[in-house]
Amino acid sequence: MKRSMNIGILFFIIAILSFLPLSIKAADFPVKPVTFYVPWAPGGATDISLRVLAETTTKYLGQPVVAENKAGGGGTVGPATMAAAAKPDGYIVSQIPITVFRYPYMMKSTWDPLKDFTYIIHLTGYCFGVVVRKDAPWKTWDEFVAYAKSNPGKVTYATPGAGTSLHVTMEMFARKHGIKWIQVPMKGTAESVAAVLGGHVVSAADASGWAPQVDAGELRLL
Repeated sequence: MKRSMNIGILFFIIAILSFLPLSIKAADFPVKPVTFYVPWAPGGATDISLRVLAETTTKYLGQPVVAENKAGGGGTVGPATMAAAAKPDGYIVSQIPITVFRYPYMMKSTWDPLKDFTYIIHLTGYCFGVVVRKDAPWKTWDEFVAYAKSNPGKVTYATPGAGTSLHVTMEMFARKHGIKWIQVPMKGTAESVAAVLGGHVVSAADASGWAPQVDAGELRLL
């Protein structure tokens, strides 16, 4: 695991350096802190992973890599902020969720995903799942689906935002199986988990940031 992390950090550093102008390559970079936009709320799976990457990369670069949360818009606020204001000098980088490619087809956007970003490295994938409270009446996914089909509009599910992979997947499943449920967009996993635990939504479709609550028996993974 440690070797894998070190190799990942090395590639991350090389990737940042690879798109810098020749005048500021290698020995000249970095001469100041690097800002790393995390386009999700604190506490989620992506936030945790990117903060570990930022903290460890700091040791290799010799300058701080500062993770800064810019949540909202299904993970597009961070990239949009970078596209609007950042210079292409390597001192501001951002995680780019796949939502960035969907939004221009859904609404007017301020960025072009093919022209406004330089993609430097693929960092990680996700484990997605749907969770409910421990006292929910559904023990399995099939039971949950059966209830949703027979009770149109009564099942609410939190997601990291409209247009995210979780939202798209849940609606594709609903369309295929004749289900009508209601999406409630959140800014990230921590907010979604809190909404389920507080009874504000019936369920949450999200990445594995719910794992601690599942392991603790507070949430049930369907």
